[in-house]
Amino acid sequence: MDESSIISEIVPQLMRTLTDQIRSVMEISRWQLTASNGANLEVQNDDREIEVHEFAIKAIKSYATEKIRLHQHHRNLLAPIHRLPSELISLIFQFAVTDSSPSPFQADISATKRVPLNVAGVSKRWRQVALDTPRIWAKIDMRSTSLVPLFLERSKGAPLDIETRSADIMALCEPHIGRWRALRALIATKEAPSWLLAPAPKLEILNLAHDFSRSLTRSEAISELFMNRTPCLRELNLTGLFILPTPVLFSPLTKLSLTSLLYDGPFTWSQFLQAIQFSLALEELRLNSVHAGGIPEADDAIKVSLPCLKVLVLNRVPPRFLPFILGRIIMPATSRLEVEVDITSGDWNSVLPRDISHLHNIQSARHLLFDAAPIATRGGDGCSLRGQGLGGETLFLFVVHGGHGGRRVVAQNLFSNMGQALPVLFESISITSYMEEKWSAAKFANSLSSFPSVEELSLNSCNPKFIRALTATPKRPPCPRLQRLKLTRCAIDESSLLSLVQARTSMKPRTGTRVPLQRLEITDCSQMNLSQEAISEMRECLEVHWDREGGAGPSGGMHDGVEENQRDLWIEFANQFRQ
Repeated sequence: MDESSIISEIVPQLMRTLTDQIRSVMEISRWQLTASNGANLEVQNDDREIEVHEFAIKAIKSYATEKIRLHQHHRNLLAPIHRLPSELISLIFQFAVTDSSPSPFQADISATKRVPLNVAGVSKRWRQVALDTPRIWAKIDMRSTSLVPLFLERSKGAPLDIETRSADIMALCEPHIGRWRALRALIATKEAPSWLLAPAPKLEILNLAHDFSRSLTRSEAISELFMNRTPCLRELNLTGLFILPTPVLFSPLTKLSLTSLLYDGPFTWSQFLQAIQFSLALEELRLNSVHAGGIPEADDAIKVSLPCLKVLVLNRVPPRFLPFILGRIIMPATSRLEVEVDITSGDWNSVLPRDISHLHNIQSARHLLFDAAPIATRGGDGCSLRGQGLGGETLFLFVVHGGHGGRRVVAQNLFSNMGQALPVLFESISITSYMEEKWSAAKFANSLSSFPSVEELSLNSCNPKFIRALTATPKRPPCPRLQRLKLTRCAIDESSLLSLVQARTSMKPRTGTRVPLQRLEITDCSQMNLSQEAISEMRECLEVHWDREGGAGPSGGMHDGVEENQRDLWIEFANQFRQ
């Protein structure tokens, strides 16, 4: 039955039945006929019928509204969210406010801070669950000082996570210092705030920064943190603030980060190493733009073993400190070392200690990737050097910035001395953007001769003179065990390539120290013109893959795909250094 039929047939019957019932129950006195003439009587009858029908409509609306409400309530009760127990909803609320933000000083208020107020306004049940979940109120909302007492009250005894730039909010939170779990705050005055002078027994994460909106000529020094009574402290991040390292403060740490330190007071790196030697659980150590301290005149032979260390970052630490620090920290084989440094000499002694046997992560590297391209974000001289394990994981990364004089000596010097600085049994080497015409081909070949274990070599965007330098010589061939050579975005004339192949494949094996070249891969070399005769001649000596023949891609080796992504990878690391 359509809508018009319902209106024309069913509704009149329904209204007639309803109005008859209304007339029968209403008091007749309300419609006593007082008029003496027929006209007035007819008007009163119309008024009575209007009132009856209006009452009927009101009754229908009221009844239908209540029925709809009951059905909606029943439908909501059947919804999955309403069938969940309150304990599970409470857990969902707690996950919703988990702060995964990498920066403790964001300008915008994180959406996680609004979760408690939002969920408490959804329904009576959700409000009650929210009020019965103190943990979601433990992340102090920074939008308004007036909200802080509300959050403190509703968080009850839950450990507090405080993230603020406001001294007023810190004043409200100070009486609850015994509940602090995480604190991220700015210090804007030279004098230490009062809340730094009391114990914080439950504090696990501490991130303090000097207010850089003020002119910063040197880092502010803090005598001690929380009376050195922070037994639960696991993460310590200081930016623009200096505190004398002590074993009591550092020993429980798993993460330590010191950033933008400019301090000329009494302090030596031996003191720092002596403090962290008790940090046996330390997993991450980051030193970013730290200009402080000195090196003791007497050579301190202390070696610091950090068995749990996963990441060591030394970013813009002055070169005079780098070899001293790296010479005394024993790094596990699976840990990662990241170094970004400014040097002018191209001398590895400004970066690494002479003895790297205790840097087990470097010793574990099997793939070496060298990029001689100037650092895109800075220009001038520079290069990057990355070491990877058998599975492709990065074990060390050096991003080196040189000068801006245009001579580009730093990159060549670092490459030339690479074998002496890194006496490691690498299996493969990838070299990118080794293009300078003025650079020495002899130094290039001598450097590769320092890696007798290399079996795979990739040259990406390299000058042809350096490809020709791979031609084997009877005395000291570059990479004497080289079995696989890959050329990408390179150009070399046909005769030189033929000479290289003939020389490398005719090498006579010497008790495993010399191995003939077995495979040549040529990829994306648009300026390389090879005749079919040359390809056929080379194939008589070794396996050849040339992508311009339309064949399938290489079937393996060269740590496939690694060298093509090298520049993107180290630029990503360089950006991480600057964040």
